[in-house]
Amino acid sequence: MKLVEDFIQAERSNSNWLEKLFMNYPEFLFPKDIEIKQDPYNLKPNVTIRPSIFRRLIASAFTILGLIAWLIFLNMVIQNILFPITLIFLMLISVWTGFVIWTFFLNPKYSYKIFISKNAIRTNKLCLPWEAISEVLIMVKGGGRRQVSTLVIFGNDNKIYRFALQNLGMSNHKILKTIKLYRQQAKT
Repeated sequence: MKLVEDFIQAERSNSNWLEKLFMNYPEFLFPKDIEIKQDPYNLKPNVTIRPSIFRRLIASAFTILGLIAWLIFLNMVIQNILFPITLIFLMLISVWTGFVIWTFFLNPKYSYKIFISKNAIRTNKLCLPWEAISEVLIMVKGGGRRQVSTLVIFGNDNKIYRFALQNLGMSNHKILKTIKLYRQQAKT
């Protein structure tokens, strides 16, 4: 597993000086470290890990509030009430609403589905059969509210595939457990 060890060393060395000062290095979670009490033969044919509905509801609420404020400021611009100030606020709310919509609904980097079956793990753009995967891990950087999780898949062809897990509706532990169960089922 030279590729995995090199990846871990590279990620630890890529930390900035502040992270090194506080020893805030990335953590690496492996499926082999998780104990499973479920029988791998009683699995569903496939599992879909999709974006979090809760986060999308909150983003929808902020989008609706942004659109209401946008309409209010548009009305003020049309009526020529404090024109320069309302025009600036109209532009700010437009940018803010667009950012929320892009981040939670349209950005393919954060808003995608992962399909796991006994044959392969795939996303909208990539399909990797279990035979083509040498190792899987989740890398967790940061801490507290600024914790960033990334699913890292190492291929047998020495390629490294990364998938951001920020907007997905499943915990890191559950994703690793699911991957381990389906990978065990593929080996049998």
